[in-house]
Amino acid sequence: MLRKTGGEVFRFSIEGKVTSSMVGELKEAILPVISRSHEIQIDLSTISEIDFAGLLLMVDAKLTAIKRGKALHFIGHSKPVIEILEISGLQGFFDAPIFAGNEPAPSEDRHLGT
Repeated sequence: MLRKTGGEVFRFSIEGKVTSSMVGELKEAILPVISRSHEIQIDLSTISEIDFAGLLLMVDAKLTAIKRGKALHFIGHSKPVIEILEISGLQGFFDAPIFAGNEPAPSEDRHLGT
């Protein structure tokens, strides 16, 4: 589920599961935003589950933004997002925080609006 917030930067959050069953719907929502906006922030702090189809969606969105000269930032990485980025070795590509071993990710107090 997407939740849009206002402001100069187009911001929205992805909530809940980002799995193969949701990727098509999310892709249809994200790619037009990349076309219309110069700077986009996607808050991942409320993602409760993500699989490799969800990771592929993130890669596709980031590469699409780069090809179109847009700034796309993923912020507020939830624990499941950090875990899949660690497994895939893509933390640097997404500017994700890196935590050693079983160290818990710090909670982020982000209020992007309604």
